[in-house]
Amino acid sequence: MATESSRRGLWVTLGASTFILLLLFILAGMVTDTVIMPLYTRHGAEKPVPALQGMTIGEARLSAEQEGFEVVLEPAKIGGDVPEGTVLEQRPLAGAFAKPGRTIHIVPARSGTATEIPDLTGLDHRAAETECRNLGLLISPSGISYDFSAIVPKGGIVRQRPEPGSPVRGAEPVQLVISLGVRPETIIVPTLIDLSLHEARQTLIETGLRLGKVTRKETNVFTAGTVIAQSVVSGSEVAQSEVVDVVVAIPQSGPSESEAQPNEEAN
Repeated sequence: MATESSRRGLWVTLGASTFILLLLFILAGMVTDTVIMPLYTRHGAEKPVPALQGMTIGEARLSAEQEGFEVVLEPAKIGGDVPEGTVLEQRPLAGAFAKPGRTIHIVPARSGTATEIPDLTGLDHRAAETECRNLGLLISPSGISYDFSAIVPKGGIVRQRPEPGSPVRGAEPVQLVISLGVRPETIIVPTLIDLSLHEARQTLIETGLRLGKVTRKETNVFTAGTVIAQSVVSGSEVAQSEVVDVVVAIPQSGPSESEAQPNEEAN
């Protein structure tokens, strides 16, 4: 009997211990879900990077620190019309999402004029054009061309002329070659209808195709100066550098047939 009673006591003890452990486990889970995890999530939540461009270095530091970010000062660049000592560039860009504690790199502006051509290769073409404007360097539309590149992402600068480090010579424009990305095996012909001739040419260049013969047709049905026909149907797959001819609308020099018929009947 004593043995049986001892066994019962042991089972009761084990059951109570198991119940207590289970209860503690449930309580720990509740604390984790309601207290610990929210604190951890809030700490690691991403938030927009503040806009620092145009601020003084001191203002930029204060603004970044108030949002929980750190600031690293990069070497100054010639700022053109941007006042010396104010933030000219920042990375990451304003509005990008990042976790508090991340570093924001800022580039202050300095006065002066460019004496050497900067290295623009690898930059996004908009950033390259902005840097040239800040330095007082010229970029003419005729000096921009396009080429495929397996290294530079689409929209980045593949090559430039003059070469980086070359001395600035008066009003000599900077010529840029913009990446079209990796060369595809075939190219999808874009729709050119309703585009101006300039837009159609630019679209073909950016796609990796070439503008061929331009024929002009008198019509009052379509807007003058726009493309009304193309030699290769849009959506077709063609080889790179394929030539596409277009027909562009021009105003009719005389009355249309519908306008001439009543006059003929009157005579």
